[in-house]
Amino acid sequence: MNICLTSSLRSGTTAGILHNNLRHVNKRYGLFYVDFATLQRYPKKSAYWMKEVAASKQLVDPDQITY
Repeated sequence: MNICLTSSLRSGTTAGILHNNLRHVNKRYGLFYVDFATLQRYPKKSAYWMKEVAASKQLVDPDQITY
């Protein structure tokens, strides 16, 4: 198993398969939306929620947060 994995990593096969699988994913994850044309970052609602959770050190109801 290690020999096959090592040789496939050396040849780039695994990276190519991973790239092909992720290339078709259009879902963006994270706390900020990135406009790739300008590279400007905009906070998502989840970023504001995470800020409140970090500040209060407890879970916060997302409906109670002002965006």
